Parts: sequence; C-alpha cells; structure tokens
Amino acid sequence: MTQENPGKIMQKTLLAVQMRLADFAFAKARTWLEIQQAHRTWWVNYNIEHPSAHRERQDGRHSPAAVLRGVLGRTVPEEVLSRALYATQFTRQIDRHGFVRFKHWKFYGERGLSGENVSVWVYEGNLKVEYQATALALYELGVEKKTGEITTVKNSRRLETHFHSPQMDLWQISDTEWLLALRRPEPVARPKPGKVVVLAEQLILPEFGATR
Repeated sequence: MTQENPGKIMQKTLLAVQMRLADFAFAKARTWLEIQQAHRTWWVNYNIEHPSAHRERQDGRHSPAAVLRGVLGRTVPEEVLSRALYATQFTRQIDRHGFVRFKHWKFYGERGLSGENVSVWVYEGNLKVEYQATALALYELGVEKKTGEITTVKNSRRLETHFHSPQMDLWQISDTEWLLALRRPEPVARPKPGKVVVLAEQLILPEFGATR
C-alpha cells in the first residue's frame, strides 16, 4: 500500500470539512456578500476549534490557528498588502461598446456595464476584467520584459454573468470570431510648426498732419 502525500490528505480533509459545514448558513445565503460572510464564519470557527488530533499536545496549541501561528507564514500589514495589490490592480471605465482601455489595447469586459468602473488585474502573464468580485473576461498576455508593453494576447475568454447586456446580439459568434482584444494604433507624432516666413512687407503710412 503506497503512502499518500500529506498535502493531498490535508486537501481532502479540508474539502470534507467544507462539505459538512455547507449547511444552513450557505443554503440561506442569497447574495454574494452573504456567501462571503458564511464562508468567513466557517473559516474563523474551523481555525479556533480544538480537533482531536491536537488534544494531546503539550505546548498548549490545540487549534489549527494556534498550531500554525508563527510557524507557517506571517501576517502582512494592510498597508503593505494594499501597495502590493496596487501594482497589479487597475481601475478602468467600460465604454459604450463594452471595452476598457489598458496599455495601448482595448479589452472586452461587458457591454451591459457601459459607464461602470471595473478592476483590471494583471498577474503572471494573465489579465482579468472584474466587476464586484465577478470575473467578466480572461486573457493571456505576452509581455516585453524590458518595457513591460503587451505584445500579444491569446486565449481570450468572456464569461457569462448576470451583468450581460439585455440587448440581443444580431448573430451568435464565438470568442474566436469576436475580437475581444484590440490593439490601439500607435500615437502619431505631429510635426512641429516651422518658422513663419513673412512674404509681404507692410508699407509705412504717412503721419497725419505732416507737411511737405
């Protein structure tokens, strides 16, 4: 009999606990915020409970939070986390066609959210357009290392959400046929205005009252 990976055992255990606790609180939730609150309540309770596996410990650490505290990982201050997220999260407004502008490109988000501000997340060669914690579209990017410019976009996918525009499409097209990512034309430098050359010379008018 082969010994199973401890990490997989922990994953199965967490999944089993999650399934058992997906009870009244989750069934009662009707909105995304209520689901988040139910999950947070489960997360807090699970980490402070004293499971049988830790009851015999002699160091006084009997809950998962007490066992892992200071051993695995560390708490990141909110201001540090905000700075890290600021480098990967950007706010853009969706235009009337459903696109957002980002680094000389236009990425489709959702036409039904025209005029709304959405989040654009960029991480590890991926770009995600998100609204109220709901992903609208996903993209894979090719990025120039030296300049950080986006060179290619592939595997574009728009996701079906309840924000979908009520206006029906004239015809059904796939994401491959529908260009979800459009490269904007490079700005053209305008020539500087040259020096104005005077071609005509104004004649000097005689002064009034002058005598010969």
